[in-house]
Amino acid sequence: MLPVFTRKPLFAYRVAAAGMIGVALLSFFVCSTTCSRVDQPGHAAAVHAHDRAHLDPHRFLFLVTLGTLWKAKIRFDAPMLFILGMMFNFLIGGITGVFLSDVRST
Repeated sequence: MLPVFTRKPLFAYRVAAAGMIGVALLSFFVCSTTCSRVDQPGHAAAVHAHDRAHLDPHRFLFLVTLGTLWKAKIRFDAPMLFILGMMFNFLIGGITGVFLSDVRST
């Protein structure tokens, strides 16, 4: 939807495709390896390690979206507002997630 409402081709199409495949594969592996072992020791560490690896494809997709929005003629219809809201939510979650994931007690 992004290229339609920005009236611009998707920036770094191959990176976006690889990022989407990476998100799908890592989501499958995270769920298949950690969802069944909630009560075992080390579960939190395993989930944290998987979540850290899971962020990299999302970062690529975020940068592809920013590259597509750069100097675009944006049409602010409802689907584009949802895309921009998702970008804002992802940005705030990425900034605050660093502090919220700190498990050390102060």
